[in-house]
Amino acid sequence: MRWCWLVVAVLLMGIGGSGFRVQGADAGEEKTVPVPVSDRVRFGVVDVFVDSGGDGLAVWQVEMKAVAGDVKIVGIESGGHAAYKEPPFYDPAAMMGGRVILGAYSLEDEALPTGKTRVARVHVRVGGDAKPEYEVKLVVAAAKAGKPIAAKVMVAEGEGQ
Repeated sequence: MRWCWLVVAVLLMGIGGSGFRVQGADAGEEKTVPVPVSDRVRFGVVDVFVDSGGDGLAVWQVEMKAVAGDVKIVGIESGGHAAYKEPPFYDPAAMMGGRVILGAYSLEDEALPTGKTRVARVHVRVGGDAKPEYEVKLVVAAAKAGKPIAAKVMVAEGEGQ
């Protein structure tokens, strides 16, 4: 086990400040290979809104994906309304690819949200300097008893809290 630490220590001593020093093709020749500096990384949130007009929003499902930028979805939070205080249902495996299908329902009789309602907050990791862009599609929206309603979906970059 001691020899493992010795090998690691020797390898670390060979690392220069701006890269790795490696043996060149010619005997005794050394050259420095630059180590890439990782891109700038930041975290943010994307708020998902469904506008149900005057109808109470009992059921909703949306598909959201990043269409530009180096974006990874790292978490899902609930919306802002009491009817959706729990995070929406989603597929964790799909979210690793920058795409997620979110959905929720409420069995509340009276306190269903109407109008523009934040239904979810999506936490994202953004790499590099490119501005991320998102595409969102409404799959279904319904009122009580599963009555389909005409609704609109939109996203907005929010402030992480």
